[in-house]
Amino acid sequence: HSPRLPEVLALARTKYETIIIDTPPMINMADARVIAKLSDGLILVVRSGSTTRDAALLAKARFAADG
Repeated sequence: HSPRLPEVLALARTKYETIIIDTPPMINMADARVIAKLSDGLILVVRSGSTTRDAALLAKARFAADG
């Protein structure tokens, strides 16, 4: 939740065409949601046989609600 994160991302955007940020799982921590709000897009990764359908749908809904 650092106020400098948007600054760091803006600087990185001037130097790199693509920036990939790996975050902790989003159900229990807000990091992914905070960073997703500052991003142009995101990739939601789920683990077959481990991630439940409900957890995947909840993650999708939370990202959608954040815009």
